[in-house]
Amino acid sequence: MGAFSASTQKRCLGVAFNVKTHIIRDTSDARRFLLQGLWWQRVLPPTSSTVRNILSWAKELVSIGYALPPIGFLADLGHVTYGEDWENRIGRESTTTVPNLPINLLRTYEDHVLGKIYADWTFGRACDALRQYEKGRDQARGLAYFMGQFHERAKFDGVEMSAGVVTGLLDMPAEELLAEGYESLRVAGPHPLLCVLYESLIQSSRCIAEILGPEDIFDLEHKSALEELGQRLAHRQVLQAGAFLEATLPRHKIKPLARRMEVPTKILDEDMYPVGGFTSLSNKGSIESLLHSQLAYMEPQRSAEPDLFDTMFLMDELLYYSRDDNQFMRRRRTFVLVFSSDLQETRFKDSELPYQRGVMLLGLVHTLVRKLAQWLTTDALNFHFVFPGVGEAVAVGRGVLSRPQPEAMKGARGELGASLQHQESSKEPLLKERQLLEKLFLEDIKTGVVTIERLPMNKLPGRCQEWTRRSMVHLLMCGIAPTRVEVRDAVVTRLAINGPRPALGDGTADAVPVEGDDACDSWANILQAILARWV
Repeated sequence: MGAFSASTQKRCLGVAFNVKTHIIRDTSDARRFLLQGLWWQRVLPPTSSTVRNILSWAKELVSIGYALPPIGFLADLGHVTYGEDWENRIGRESTTTVPNLPINLLRTYEDHVLGKIYADWTFGRACDALRQYEKGRDQARGLAYFMGQFHERAKFDGVEMSAGVVTGLLDMPAEELLAEGYESLRVAGPHPLLCVLYESLIQSSRCIAEILGPEDIFDLEHKSALEELGQRLAHRQVLQAGAFLEATLPRHKIKPLARRMEVPTKILDEDMYPVGGFTSLSNKGSIESLLHSQLAYMEPQRSAEPDLFDTMFLMDELLYYSRDDNQFMRRRRTFVLVFSSDLQETRFKDSELPYQRGVMLLGLVHTLVRKLAQWLTTDALNFHFVFPGVGEAVAVGRGVLSRPQPEAMKGARGELGASLQHQESSKEPLLKERQLLEKLFLEDIKTGVVTIERLPMNKLPGRCQEWTRRSMVHLLMCGIAPTRVEVRDAVVTRLAINGPRPALGDGTADAVPVEGDDACDSWANILQAILARWV
């Protein structure tokens, strides 16, 4: 998606303006803060075997740009997340007494912070996801993302320092680091920032309902947390835009339009199955439907002569349950959403909208699929997302770029080579949007409910005509100026996004802007209008 400003990136990194961030510029002071913090962890006692992991987690946080929480809290979170034996807490009562620790503060921290973490369902989902990451850098980056999102939601104080301080500590023996931190606590007392940060952490944890949001769990489970910031934010904003649009819909199924177009579909054998229970008795049936009371006709002592059960079976006088003969017809419905290449111009944020136009479109598409799958549970649904095909001409600025010929590529050098490289990158202008949809509908793609493909626009009518032979087809053309398409026996809708307020029209009619109190309300009305045409 589009580029983000520095202020937006900083806000999305979790450094909100109402969060106090303490900056430690002195190297020795930062070293004292880190080494003393190792002795504040409560899940497991500090040992030399865990110091390197803790410092690597802290290094990842600092290098990315997140504010660093108390390193003891980071250690506790990491130990629980990656399945350390925190429940046994071996040696907790028998460990060496640490001097000058504010034990009352730490007990409160255990009750209000660690206790909340243990009981939070979002934390359990996050742990299950993070344990699937590859050990090493990926787990450190995943934990850094987890901590950053928790920091953004809870808004507790943090610390900024040079990443070189943490890097220098990683090169030293763990035993020396623990001994230095212990001696510092004994001689100089606890670092003043540690008490301040723990108090802020306790107060902030009391004010949040859940540690992570649904979009955070989605990122962790699909490993989007390892991606670059720009792509991750675009994915997060699509989910947020979809949640905003979904909140404007009624809970019940929307009433369809009175004069909507209906087309007949071919009924296949697999679209019909019997409904109802046992309605009568018959003298024909399978052994599973046999009236159980007739088993009393069997003689307990088997003899050479047939018993009453055998006689009735041979004379077809046994009774069987029979089912209702009614059949249930299941409709096949195919929804085709076509994205024109000019949608790359929607990577623009209007002052009237909370997100870019392209993000609002993807959020609307995500909500459409979710609500249709929820409301049309008795229908066989298929969703096809169609993007411009390989080799199609793509409009860029005022010119048109076509696929470069092999002869031209052989002699490309200098400026010509740069031009051809630009052509190659412009072959698929909606690559980022397609990748976002593949991520959003990953499970549906695996089950075959959603299909994402690239198709030349001149072949679209023929493909839709094939679908209409066995399914009811709804076609949505999306673009700045969506193409007028006529497909026999299909419902065609055109969605024009040429401004903050989108327009809607039929297959050949001009798109008309949808009214609303503001631009966001217009997008919500567009969603309801499309659903009313399709349900």
